[in-house]
Amino acid sequence: MGSNLSNALNYGTEFTGQKDETKCDFGKYLYSDKVKNSKDMAEFYTKAEPLHKEIHELADQVLDLEKTNKSAAIELEKNGVNVKIEQLVQLLDSAKVQKHANTIISMVGKIAEASERQSLSVTEMSRGMDQISLVVQTNSATSEESAAASEELNSQAEVMMSLISQFKLKTIANS
Repeated sequence: MGSNLSNALNYGTEFTGQKDETKCDFGKYLYSDKVKNSKDMAEFYTKAEPLHKEIHELADQVLDLEKTNKSAAIELEKNGVNVKIEQLVQLLDSAKVQKHANTIISMVGKIAEASERQSLSVTEMSRGMDQISLVVQTNSATSEESAAASEELNSQAEVMMSLISQFKLKTIANS
């Protein structure tokens, strides 16, 4: 969620993350039976679940605040959401979750890959917008040049018509 939210704030991209804490990748893991109902994971779940909910609540606040005060939204994302994510990461690091470590590592890897793809997409979109802007500027300049040339040709045609009108042609009668 962090990088997706960050991209939405900093680059104006649409937030495509999951707002429902039970449906995001980490939420699916956290609320799965193997974690939620596991005696081995009870302490971890008790600490992680409210922290995870708080991250989603803060992210919702950031998205709402972005509409009225972008700098405050960025500040809340930095000092609220990101801090809570750091706390959750520390909790994950300190938890005795060895049998679930591969699942967590896989999810983090997927999140990192998705963030990288999203970053590349934003870069490509920016390049595309720059190219479109250049084409529009070029078309605008060409249109202005064409209009000026058209006016010049029109002026020259008027002068030519004026000069031609001075000549009188004799008509020869056919016998």
